Amino acid sequence: MKKNLVTVVLGVVGTLLLGVGMSLVLVEEFKALLAGIIIGSIGLLALLALLPIWIKPKKVSFKLVLTYTVGIIGTLLLGVSLTFALKEGIVFNELITSLAFGIPGILIIAFNPLVYKQTSRKEETVIVIE
Repeated sequence: MKKNLVTVVLGVVGTLLLGVGMSLVLVEEFKALLAGIIIGSIGLLALLALLPIWIKPKKVSFKLVLTYTVGIIGTLLLGVSLTFALKEGIVFNELITSLAFGIPGILIIAFNPLVYKQTSRKEETVIVIE
C-alpha cells in the first residue's frame, strides 16, 4: 500500500512541477525562463525516479523497446506541435506546421498500444535482465 501511495504522490508532484516549469518557460510575460527550466527539471527528475517502480525490467523484448520508442517519438511530435500552436502572434503557416506535426503525433500515440497488442500475440525473443 505504501508503494502505491508513494508512486501516486511522486507522480502527481513531478507532473505538476514539470507543467509549472513548462508554463514558466513558454509564457514570455512571466520572464522566468531560468526558474522554469529549474522547476521543470526537478519535476522531470521526480518522474524519472519512478521508472524503476513503473517498469519492472524482468523481461525486455525488441517489441517492447520499439513500442516505447515509437511512443516517445509520437509524444515529441505532439510537443513540437504544441510549441508552434502556443506561440504568441501565430500566423497561418505556423498553424499548418503545427497541424502537420500534431496530427501524426496524436495518431502514433493513439495506435501504438493497439499495434503492440497485435504484435505481442506471437512468440518473441525475450532478454532476461537480472
